[in-house]
Amino acid sequence: MIDVFQTIGSRAFSAHLAKDGMVTLMEQRNEVDRVTLATAYAALVEEAEQETDLLDATVEGMMRALIQGYARSH
Repeated sequence: MIDVFQTIGSRAFSAHLAKDGMVTLMEQRNEVDRVTLATAYAALVEEAEQETDLLDATVEGMMRALIQGYARSH
C-alpha cells in the first residue's frame, strides 16, 4: 500500500504499510520487525520537539521515524 525507503549510513531500510494497518520493517531484504501503525506513530511522538510537529505528521513521516528509531537502537 505505502512503501518508504531510507538509507542510514551504509544500511538500507524499508517500511511497508499493508491494508490491515501492519507496518513491516526491513533491513536489506530481511524482515526485522512487524508493528502496527500506532507503534510507528509512537516513534514519531518520541522524535517530535513540539506538539505542532505532530499536527503535520504524515504516514510517511511515521514510517520514517520507525526506521530511524530502529537504526539507532540496533
